[in-house]
Amino acid sequence: MTEHLMGQLRYLESKEDQQAYDAVRKILEDEQNHRDLGEKEGGTKTLYAPLRFCISAFTEATIRFGMR
Repeated sequence: MTEHLMGQLRYLESKEDQQAYDAVRKILEDEQNHRDLGEKEGGTKTLYAPLRFCISAFTEATIRFGMR
């Protein structure tokens, strides 16, 4: 997810839309904090690996489908 948001930030840098840039930057920060907290609380343990894979794949597919 964060890769997509970083791509959006790169795109928005050239569009001179500070409000959109700030909104995406905030979402990216929230996602990074959420990921870091999950790792801190044990979210990288093998029990969660299949679930994380499924969620990541579904999220990526949803983003790609939404970009059409």
